[in-house]
Amino acid sequence: MKLILIDPPGPVKGFNSGLGYISSQLSKVGKIDVKVIDLNNNPYNSKKRLARIDEVGPDIIGISLKSHVLRSAVSLAQRYKKPKTILIAGGAEVTLERERFLHENRLFDFCFAGEAERSLQDFIRCVIDKKDVSGIKGLGYRDRSGKVVLNDLDVIENLDELPFPDYSRFDSVAYIKEKYPLVTSRGCPYRCSYCVVGKVSGTQWRFRSPDSIVEELIYAQRDYGIRGFEVVDDNFTMDIGRAKELCRSIINKRLSLRWRCINGIRADRTDDELFKLMHLSGCEAIWFGIETLNYELFERINKGEKIEAVIDAARLARKNNIAVSGFFIIGLPGSTRKIDEESLAASKKLKLEEALWSLATPMPHTEMADWVKKNARILRDYRDASFFKLPQPVFDTPGYPERERIEMFYKANVASRCYSAFFPEKIGISDLLNFILILLKYDLVHIFNHMATILFMRYRRKHIKEALRRIFVKRWIIKN
Repeated sequence: MKLILIDPPGPVKGFNSGLGYISSQLSKVGKIDVKVIDLNNNPYNSKKRLARIDEVGPDIIGISLKSHVLRSAVSLAQRYKKPKTILIAGGAEVTLERERFLHENRLFDFCFAGEAERSLQDFIRCVIDKKDVSGIKGLGYRDRSGKVVLNDLDVIENLDELPFPDYSRFDSVAYIKEKYPLVTSRGCPYRCSYCVVGKVSGTQWRFRSPDSIVEELIYAQRDYGIRGFEVVDDNFTMDIGRAKELCRSIINKRLSLRWRCINGIRADRTDDELFKLMHLSGCEAIWFGIETLNYELFERINKGEKIEAVIDAARLARKNNIAVSGFFIIGLPGSTRKIDEESLAASKKLKLEEALWSLATPMPHTEMADWVKKNARILRDYRDASFFKLPQPVFDTPGYPERERIEMFYKANVASRCYSAFFPEKIGISDLLNFILILLKYDLVHIFNHMATILFMRYRRKHIKEALRRIFVKRWIIKN
């Protein structure tokens, strides 16, 4: 049996760890050849790579879906669906809206919600043996009458039992050396008003042991030649003791890997010793989900921590030579242009390396979505918006209209030197020209400083930090 998995192109890059875990789990089945076409991280020769689908003639095609890639995913499905090909979908968007997904996208035969490693494995075995699939956990399908059937989700309690993700089947594996995605836990017990993580991965926090995590890093160094990794789960520091033990293990094993936490750091789940160990183990940068520095709004979004915790954690991380950046949200329920301007001014005091300002997006089944239905004007489908790259408000209010939200997006990201909000992975001449026009409108005074930072300063700073880190780690190992 031939199975092709596809990760569609999108504005947010990063290896799809879900497909990595599925690929390795399916290796247990036998009688199946799995290939992953990664259009998100490897944009080159996409037409030629997609042409292989027709050459291979897969029995099953699986497409991974996030909300902002739904349209391109459906387009791929329309192109490659054959009468005898089973078309399946999975991912965050499917988990959130699987009933709606099956109603609106009849090209897809089945979908998988939640954790699909074991479920898809069972599904493949049933298809090979021509057995009934209707009882498989996490499966969504239409019965003979056309009614949508949704099975209960599978929850994997012991994450250490899962085999390490297999990226060797990805046609983008050559790009994984610097940004290997490391998943150390799943689930989130917090209930932030704007967030869907608990609905996608469950509210029960489940974690991997430090020994298992270090084993994976050693395996990834050997098999993929990685030089760096990114912690991609949402609660890396939930158990501070576990996080410290992991850092000590990385140091003692002398892995010499650069790493960063693009999320997963809660300010109230950190301390000075943790940041010291993170730095010594190779951590260069962390990101906090700050969202706003307005006290009233911060309480309203139900993060379960205090602004003071964010301020203290940022100070401690900087003290331990870790670059600190933050995510902010423009136009939260109850916010105004003035409030967001004040939050931008307050963010300067945190001395962040970068502050990424996104537009508030009401994801399904969240408190924010309920508020928007009652109090705002909906401008477009949330699936047509991008969190970080394109200023396309999903809603506005009389006190904070669409135009002001877009202007605030540009102003805040320019002022925060968050250039990733304006550029794709590969920067062309047209991208630079468009950015210069933005600078002329929003920060003419500092235009040459911005250009110098993009072209020179960041490159130099990266290599200086790496040299210093290696010196400090070497001294720490000798001392201990």
